Amino acid sequence: MNVRILAPTGDLGYVPEENLAAALEAGAKVMTPDDMRQLRQEVFMQHGIFKEAHQRPEKRKRRSIVKSSRRGR
Repeated sequence: MNVRILAPTGDLGYVPEENLAAALEAGAKVMTPDDMRQLRQEVFMQHGIFKEAHQRPEKRKRRSIVKSSRRGR
């Protein structure tokens, strides 16, 4: 059976149970369902903040300084 881990590099992955001890010694962390939920929530919040900070500026509505000849009629 494979165990989900978070590698020291920040990558998620799976490791067979036989190699779990070696992965833990190398600095990996076993990811429980609660840890995965927390990680997803953090990524979701960071994405929202990034998206809010990096919006395109609104286009300015330009007005003509020349009055239309049709307006007065």
